[in-house]
Amino acid sequence: MEGAQQWPADGHEQAVIMDAIILIIKGCSITPEVRASVQKEKMDHKGYSPEAIEAFKKAFEEADANKDGLLDLAEWKVFYGKKQEFQEKQHGAVAKDLDEHLELKFTGYNKLTAGTAGVSWDDWSNGQKVIDFLFAKYALYIPPTEERMAQLKALCDYDSVMNLQTPEQTAKIAEMNSNPDMTKAKVMWEQWLAFDTEKNGYISAENCYELMRPHYEDMKPSGIPMPSEESQRATIANIEKLSTKPGVYCMDYISFTSLRTKLFVERVEKNKAAAQ
Repeated sequence: MEGAQQWPADGHEQAVIMDAIILIIKGCSITPEVRASVQKEKMDHKGYSPEAIEAFKKAFEEADANKDGLLDLAEWKVFYGKKQEFQEKQHGAVAKDLDEHLELKFTGYNKLTAGTAGVSWDDWSNGQKVIDFLFAKYALYIPPTEERMAQLKALCDYDSVMNLQTPEQTAKIAEMNSNPDMTKAKVMWEQWLAFDTEKNGYISAENCYELMRPHYEDMKPSGIPMPSEESQRATIANIEKLSTKPGVYCMDYISFTSLRTKLFVERVEKNKAAAQ
C-alpha cells in the first residue's frame, strides 16, 4: 500500500497497539451494519461520543469494587461487560471479548503507568487516544474495501484449495479462522513488529512465510490437506503484489486473512445448502 506511514514509536503507543490488532482479528464477527455504525461514531466525534464516554466512566466507577481508582483483572472484566452492554444498545450486537482477549488488553493497559498494579481511568482513556491515533494513521478500524478484496481474490485461488477438502474439513478451517487463538495471534503480531525493522508496516516475504508457517503447522493434526511450501510462498508473493513497495504491508496481510475467512465461511454455507 503506497503512502505507508510510521508505526507508533514510543512505549505508550506500543503497549496499546495489541488492542487495535485484537479489534481487527475480531472484526470478521461484526456485521457490516454494526461496523458502519461504530465507524460513524468514531468519525463524527473523532473518537467515542460524549454520551459513550460518560457511560464508560460510570461503568468504570461501578466496576471498581474497592474504590481505589484501579481495576484489577476481575474488575476489568466487569467494566468491559458493562461497556459492551452500552455499545449493544447503541449499535447492535458488537463482537464479544473472550476472557483471553480481556486478559491481553488488561496486560497492555496495566503497563501504561509504571509502578501501579491495576488499570486507572486515565490509563484506559489515554489508551483510547492512542487507538484513535492508530485509527486515523493506519485505518486499523476500517475493513478492507471490496476493491481490495477483489484484487486479492483475483490473485489467490482458494476455490481450488477448498475443492480438495471435505465439507467437514472446510468447516473446521472456517471455525479456526473465525475464532483465532488470541494468545498465538498476539505472539504473531509482536513478531511482525520485531521483523518490521524500518517501522513502516512492511516485512519481507521471507519473514511473512515464517509468520504463516505456525498457522499451517497447527492444522496438520486435523488431517486437512495442507498447501505446499511452494503454494504458501506463491500466496505471499500475491499479497506482495498489492503494494507498490517491496515486502508485505500489514494492511494487505489483514486483507488476506479477512478474505480467507470470508471465502471459507461462504463455502461452508454453500456446502450446507447443497446437503439439504
